[in-house]
Formats: sequence, structure tokens, C-alpha cells
Amino acid sequence: MLPMKLKAFLTLYLALGTLFFTGYFDEIITCVCDYCQESNHTCLTTESCLTILKRGELEDEGVIERRCILDHGERMTTCEYPEKDEKYEQYLQYRCCYEDYCNENVSIAFPPFPAATSPSTKKGQNSENFTTEQTLVLITGGCFIFGVLVMFIVYRCKRDVEASVPSESPAGHVCGYEESSGGTGLPIMAQITVARNISIIQLVGRGRFGQVYRAKWHEEDVAVKSFNSSQDGSWNRETEIYQTVMLRHENILGFIASDTKDTGSYTQLWLITDYHQNGSLCDYLQRTTLDVPGLMRLAHSAAKGLAHLHRHVIGASNQGKPAMAHRDIKSKNILVKDDGTCCIADLGLAVRGTSQGLVDVPTGTRVGTSRYLAPEFLGDFDTVSSLDGYKRGDVYSFALVLWEMTRRCVTERVCEEYQLPYYDKVPADPSVEEVYEVVCVEKYRPYCPDRWERHPTLKRVSKMTKECWKDKPLSRLTCMRVSKSLKNYMEEAAMDQDDAI
Repeated sequence: MLPMKLKAFLTLYLALGTLFFTGYFDEIITCVCDYCQESNHTCLTTESCLTILKRGELEDEGVIERRCILDHGERMTTCEYPEKDEKYEQYLQYRCCYEDYCNENVSIAFPPFPAATSPSTKKGQNSENFTTEQTLVLITGGCFIFGVLVMFIVYRCKRDVEASVPSESPAGHVCGYEESSGGTGLPIMAQITVARNISIIQLVGRGRFGQVYRAKWHEEDVAVKSFNSSQDGSWNRETEIYQTVMLRHENILGFIASDTKDTGSYTQLWLITDYHQNGSLCDYLQRTTLDVPGLMRLAHSAAKGLAHLHRHVIGASNQGKPAMAHRDIKSKNILVKDDGTCCIADLGLAVRGTSQGLVDVPTGTRVGTSRYLAPEFLGDFDTVSSLDGYKRGDVYSFALVLWEMTRRCVTERVCEEYQLPYYDKVPADPSVEEVYEVVCVEKYRPYCPDRWERHPTLKRVSKMTKECWKDKPLSRLTCMRVSKSLKNYMEEAAMDQDDAI
């Protein structure tokens, strides 16, 4: 029998634990939303409700806006750690709350404008005796001093911008710069104060969209994806996709905020996410070999992230996560975390299914990177119009990534050097036509070494890879099936390793 004090302590501990986990994972609140006409001016979130008061031209005039905060990063920057700026607070006021309809009737008042200090009315006796020449001298001198001050400020701003751009880090010769182009989409409200608190540290990547930097935010490492000003549609689209309800997952890159940064001469469009120092899977495999458990950990986590993206998650009042497809799966768009697992990144080309069974495909964009395109997208890709078709294209691309990973797994004390898929058939930056000739005309697929067939786990992985890159989309496995199979292979590999020890 347990002592009464110990039983009481355990009961209290379990009760508090139940309340903590239930509140953290399951609590969804309903907020008033001025922009949500389709849902009766309400929205659902797991973060908080937000009320914004914008000051008008008159001192007592204000405009109220109400909506949901959908992302943890926005809640942190808006509600938990807002930047204090007395001048800024005279024109914008925020209020966050955490209960159903708590932002329906929120009373917010602006602080009064500071009293204007009037100049002294006392004038010296000689002020009445200014001549016209003296007045002109004062005006000319003031304009000259103002012009010199403006030139000095412009010079300092230009020098600070040039000094803030870090030197470029060397890029791998195999992965190259095969980056996806973004799509168009509706703009999402940026987190106003984030960019002020971010310090750029180092350039870590460059592509057609712009650059990726390692930066510091509140003493934490973050990644800043800086879009060129001409890529504002891509920035808007990726921000919109990352703010999809219930998208967050341990194997999808964590989104913090999006913002604009005025450098003085041009505007940068920033997308701020978690930073992973191991870089992309492509870079990681070039410098690292894998054992079988390590291979299965990478493969299963990447498949689990993609399966979550593909899955439709049902929420209250039909506000859950829609099924989605990535459309640009490749080793360069998968990042490796410190624990040896992967997360899916670069959602600029992702598409979502709608309640009417349609797909919100951005206009004017082509699917993915030519080397990783499924056969049905190498020809007339307009024939693929369903979300299921795009998801099966993701599975084909993932099979090529799985082939890249398996080549670097050591068995029989050997492994193959890292190479991109079809490295022996197409040039470093192949056109769609060149890949079409190899994949669709020759029906060629990457070579799987014989040693894979002599290892029980790699043999299963090799068989599954071949089932995922078949010509006919309907013959391929689903990503959920791939994820479950890889989980089983991972557990078997761990047991075999324990037996060997």
C-alpha cells in the first residue's frame, strides 16, 4: 500500500499532466474574423484571437480589425514579445486573447498624443529689425545644411547595407542551384516587428528566388529566405502555404514569420523559418556516409513529413488542414536536423485541395525540377489536374531521393559515391526534353547495385523504391504506405543492430 501523501502527490501530478497536454494539443478556439465572410465572420485557431486598432486622421478616430492568429511564431512576436515603441503605439494597438469569441467586444484606447511644445512668444527687440538680405541668408544657409545632412544619411545607409551583406559560402559541385520557382498567391499580413530584431550572420545558399541566410533572432539561430523584389508572388504564395491551419509537424520545416525589410535602396521580402545547420539532404549526403539505422531514420522521417503534407486533417467546423501536394520534392528541398531526421522544406510550389474537389494551382508555373519530374509531367503536364495526380508525382520524386540516400549506406564495408538521379544519362542542369528522352522514351531508371540485394533491409528498400517510380501513376504506392513500411524496416534494422551487439 502506498502512503497517503505519496498517493495524493501522484494524483495531483497526473491531473496536472492531463490538463497540460490536453490544453497544449487539443484546445481550438473560435474568434471573430472581419475578413471571413464564407465562415460567418468566424475563424478557428489553436493560438489566439487578435484585435487591432488603427488610428485615423483624427485623434479619437479608430478602425477595429479582428482575426485569428494561426501561427505560433506570429503569436510570439505579436502577443508574447512585442517590440515596445511609444511612437508606433500611438497609431497601432494590439490585443490578444485566448477564449472563444473573446475579441468580439474589445475596448482599446490610444494613448494621447504628446502635448505640442509651442515656441516662446517672447521675441527680442532686434527681431523686428531683420532686413530682406538677412532673411535670404538664413533660408539659404538652412537649405545648405539640410542638403549636407541628407547626403550624409544616404551615404551612411548605403555603407551599412554593403557591410551587412556577408560573403558567400562555397557551394557543393554536385547539388548545384536547382531551385524551384514559386507561384502566385494572395498576400498575407507580415509580422511587423520581426525584421527589426533579426541580425544577418552568414549567407548559406543562393537560388533563382534569392538568397538564404543564417541569422539571429532573440539569441536563437533562424534561417532567413530573402526573395528578390521581382519574386513577390513566390513570397506571398509560400507565406500563405506555411500559414495553412494545422500544417505544423516535426518533419515539416518550422515557419516563424514573414516580413519586409527596407534597406534604403530596395525592399527585401523575408521568410523566416527554423535553422538547421546540417543543411540540405543533398549537401549532407555528399559529406556523410550512413549505416542502416541512420538510413532508415532519414528515409522514414522524410516520408512521414511528406505523408502529413498529403493527408487531410479534419478540424472543427471544416477548418482542418486540407490535403496538399509538394510538387518539388528533391534532396535539395529536404533538410537534415541535428537528431538525424529530416524535414520537408520549400513549399513555394505546393498546392492544396478544396472542399469542392478542386486544386488551387498557381497560374503560370510548371511543376518542380526537371530531373525529378514524374513521366506524366515531362510531356503535357496540363493533363494532370487532380490533387491525387500531384501526390503520385511526389511519390515518384521521393523514390529518386530514396535512391540517393541508399547509395550512401555502407554495407559489406562499401558504398557508392553521392550522385544525383540520372547523373549518367543527363547533364548537370538538364532540360525537360532531355529528361523526357531518358525517362519516357528509353524507360530508364537509376541503377540499383547488386549489394543492395544481399542485405535484407536494403533489399526491401530497393523493392519499394522501384514500386514508387513506376511509369503508371496508379501503380505507385501512396506516401502513407511508404511511411508505414519504412517505419517497420527501421524497427527491424534497430533490432538487428541490437542482436549484433
